[in-house]
Amino acid sequence: MDKKLIETEVVEKKVIRIVRISDENIKVLSDEDEGMKIKIEFIDGKDYLLVHPGNRTHADWIKNAFKANTGEINATYLADQFFEHCVSPIGHNFRPTLDNLSPKKAGIWSVILSRFLEGKF
Repeated sequence: MDKKLIETEVVEKKVIRIVRISDENIKVLSDEDEGMKIKIEFIDGKDYLLVHPGNRTHADWIKNAFKANTGEINATYLADQFFEHCVSPIGHNFRPTLDNLSPKKAGIWSVILSRFLEGKF
């Protein structure tokens, strides 16, 4: 029986900064185009690419989420838009949504959503 050597390459991720949210660290792996494209490692170790939808689209999302009768923003609508249009998995196929996240992870993603869309991540 021939034994074949299987080579495994371990690639270390280069972290350019750490963003503290609650008691968790989000690792920023790359930041391109002045925050328009950011690669992160989420608290579960999975990597994601965040792509800003553009200022006009973001403003449209805010306009569509605004409830005129109460003066409040529909956070669910914004989160759905963010996850569908801005978040892409890297190296896996888990796509986060409000429906498949624990309350803790949903809370952390909501902070990421807010900061990222405002250009403050």
